Amino acid sequence: MREILFVFLFFLSVSLYGQEQNDTSEWTRTELFFGGSIPSGGKVTKRKWKNFVYKYVIPKFPEGFTVLQATGKWLDEDTNQTISEKSRVIIFVYPDTGKVQADSALHDISQAYMDLFDQQSVLRMDSKSKVVFY
Repeated sequence: MREILFVFLFFLSVSLYGQEQNDTSEWTRTELFFGGSIPSGGKVTKRKWKNFVYKYVIPKFPEGFTVLQATGKWLDEDTNQTISEKSRVIIFVYPDTGKVQADSALHDISQAYMDLFDQQSVLRMDSKSKVVFY
């Protein structure tokens, strides 16, 4: 009886392990880094940021995203000084099947931010991720 129970538990664990692996899928994680200083003067205030997110980000990614506050450092090549500024990072995670649509949306979001806040660039970083929802 013990041997039958062991064999049953072994096959159950193998089948559950296989099922868990099948629930894992390839996704892309994209991080966009936004500088908080406006070159012509001033800062991107909380109110300006909130308006930007509601107008440009939420409509493109209604499924959700994560916003982090950070401090960015970068080299100003004109002065050869390391500049420190408050910044924000938005993390998006989306299935590879939606990559073309996400690429277009991420480009639009980045371009809107650069235009609105006179930014030279928005840093984009992509990586592959295995995603499992519990």
